[in-house]
Amino acid sequence: MHSSRWPAPDCSSRSSGAARSLVLALAVDLAPYVLLVGYANRYGYLAFGLFALGRALGFERRTRWALTLVPVLGLAWALDTVRDVVTQRDAGRIVENVIEASGDARQLDGPTCWIALVDLPEVGGREEDITLMNWGTREALVRAGIGGPFALLRTTPARSSTKVEYLEPAALERFVAEKDVYVLRFEPSLLGVVPRE
Repeated sequence: MHSSRWPAPDCSSRSSGAARSLVLALAVDLAPYVLLVGYANRYGYLAFGLFALGRALGFERRTRWALTLVPVLGLAWALDTVRDVVTQRDAGRIVENVIEASGDARQLDGPTCWIALVDLPEVGGREEDITLMNWGTREALVRAGIGGPFALLRTTPARSSTKVEYLEPAALERFVAEKDVYVLRFEPSLLGVVPRE
């Protein structure tokens, strides 16, 4: 028996239908990350928020503020997810641009010419939480069928572990002069690399 102050949990079809929809949205949001790259806590922020809302709806008391809060929170999470998708797309575009420019440079200068990729970004995104090209650049070039000698260099110290070699600007100039290197330097405004003037 429930007191008038604390009504019985609302198990109406509307609440349970909304809860099922939120759980479905959880699966749609989380599944691609888990299947493609594995699980990490940050992938679950939206999904677990949706799960919490779904659980809350199952025990919801019929109050207008609660019914209003659910779509507001859902909209906020949806907007954040869209922003994350755009950020990931831009990060992928950087990698694609670097690989494409490297292939063009290799065709232009031949299979034995040294090509230096300079100051490629370590991380991407507004929060700088997407690992980009401090690891795996050589492997990406190989997978794209781009051979020949490459030098991966940076003129500022790395903020995390990396395979990219650090050279001070003067040392970079000596390296370029000694090996007659074709230099591609990262240009943030273009989300890609450009030949050094």
